[in-house]
Amino acid sequence: LRPRVGAMKPLRAAMCAAVLAVLSSPAFAQDASQPPPEQVTVTGHAEDMVRDFVGQVSAAPAGADQLARWDRSICPQVAGIQARYAQFIIDRISQRAYQLGLTPGRSGCRANIFIFVTPDSQAFAKALVDHQALMATHTMDENGNSRGQAALADFANTDRPVRWWHVTESVASNGQVLGNGDTVSGPMAHEVVRLPAGQASRLTPTTRQDFNRVLIVVDATKSQGVSFASLGDYLAMVALAQLDPAADTAPYDTILNLFRARSASGNGPTELTSWDESYLQGLYGAPRFARSARQQAGSIASHMRGDITQPGPSDR
Repeated sequence: LRPRVGAMKPLRAAMCAAVLAVLSSPAFAQDASQPPPEQVTVTGHAEDMVRDFVGQVSAAPAGADQLARWDRSICPQVAGIQARYAQFIIDRISQRAYQLGLTPGRSGCRANIFIFVTPDSQAFAKALVDHQALMATHTMDENGNSRGQAALADFANTDRPVRWWHVTESVASNGQVLGNGDTVSGPMAHEVVRLPAGQASRLTPTTRQDFNRVLIVVDATKSQGVSFASLGDYLAMVALAQLDPAADTAPYDTILNLFRARSASGNGPTELTSWDESYLQGLYGAPRFARSARQQAGSIASHMRGDITQPGPSDR
C-alpha cells in the first residue's frame, strides 16, 4: 500500500481499525458436497460470445483508457475469519497468481490485496469509503487511480455478497510511478513503432496501469454455505483483474456466477472455469503499453478464441 500523501500514520491507523473491526466476525460454513460444474460444449456463435464476455467484464480506471494488472508480486491479507481459513484463501489466490507468472509474497510481506470478512458488509464498506486517501475516491489523484464516483457509490451501496475496489497507478516505461500532475512529455510521451516496409509507423503510449492495492469486502452472512475453495477462486478472479461488478455474466461459464447460481438454487461453477483462466491469461499476456483498453480487450478475446474448446458459454 503506497498512497503518495504525507498522512501515512492516519491511513495506517484507519487500516488497523478496519481490520480489528472484523476480527470477531463468524467464519464461513464449509459445504464440500457441492456438485462439480456442468461441462458445456461451445456451440453457436462462440466468437461473438467470447467478445461479449470480455466486453462485459473488463473495466478500466476512469480517465485511463487501459486495463490494469499486477506487475510482479501480490500479497493477500484476510481479516475476519479464523487464521487457518484465512491462510487457505491466501494460498488459493497465490496459487492462481503464480499460474499467471506473478510472485506471491512470503510470510510477513507488505499486503496489497486486503480482504475483509464481516457480517455487516454495508456498514463496513461505507466506513472504508470515508477514508478518501485509502480508496483514491477522486479519479486520477495523488493517491492513485480509480473507477470514479459512480463506481464508488455502487461499492458503498450494493447488496452483493462480495464487493471490490481497485486502486491503480500510472507507470512510465522507465518504471517511474506518476503521481498527481505528473506527465510524460517530450520524447518519452510516445515511442515510434517501426513496421515492415509499406506499412505506416504508429505511436505507442509509454505509460501503463498497474494495481497498487485492491480492497475486497465479503459479507459473511450472504456467503454462508460457500466452500472456501470456491470462495478463494472467486476472490482470486476479482483480485487479479479489474472487473465490472455490474456485468451480466449469466450466459457464460464463469466463477463470477457463483452466488447467482446459489440464489437460483442452481449448480453453477464452483471453481475457476476454462473461460476464467483463459481471460486472466489473456489479460496478463495483453500489451502493457496499449493504445487503448479496446486494444487490450481485443487481445484477450483473441487469446480466448484460440484457447477455449470446452466448457463453453453456460446456458444455465
